[in-house]
Amino acid sequence: MKEIIDYIGSNSLLVLLISGVGVFFMFIVKEYLKKKDKIKEEKIIQYRNKPELMAEINSEKRNPTIELLFCEFTVEKNNLEQSIAFKYPDDLKIKNEYKFIEFKITNIGKSNISYLDIAVTHQKSNSLIDYQSVNLYVENGYINYSYCYDKKIRIDETILLKLYYLENQFDSLDNLLFLFKDEYNNLWEQIFFFRKSNTYEPQKIDYKDYRALITTDTAFKCFENPWLW
Repeated sequence: MKEIIDYIGSNSLLVLLISGVGVFFMFIVKEYLKKKDKIKEEKIIQYRNKPELMAEINSEKRNPTIELLFCEFTVEKNNLEQSIAFKYPDDLKIKNEYKFIEFKITNIGKSNISYLDIAVTHQKSNSLIDYQSVNLYVENGYINYSYCYDKKIRIDETILLKLYYLENQFDSLDNLLFLFKDEYNNLWEQIFFFRKSNTYEPQKIDYKDYRALITTDTAFKCFENPWLW
């Protein structure tokens, strides 16, 4: 061992080479840590500057930006034919029976929203349908979990939501979700307690979970295999 140390000590070129490798390694480590800190700092800044939606009852006499029917459905499974059918109450065919609540939805956050999805939280029995498409969904037994408003909602901008429902279903309907993408391409979810016109603070969400909340893909697997719920 002493011979090796003496050899290295007497060989200035080797010493220089080892020193250079050490300096280079430390440089790589420092750059990695700096990059890691920068990414962390950017995430903190983006969180502080996130969009946020506030909901309140609307009393203005203006046409709504979005009109949706929030309702319940039942599931009928035919084991013999290995099929599933979704049924809506007959009352949904009579729009005069609908009640509604009108909301002002305002972006009170610090960045723009690129697009907004409004979605159900209870996919097992709740459906959210574009008001203009109600007959299509009810007559054909289609279910739908979300509505996409594919326009930018700028800071301090307000959109109007008119939410229809059947009076006898009001107490059994679950909460809704606001799902949106910001200008930094982050995805967020925000619970909307529509009965109280209240929302929670937005939380970041990944694309996989976002997609599961707005599509029927996962739910159909659960309807076919109820233990997955």
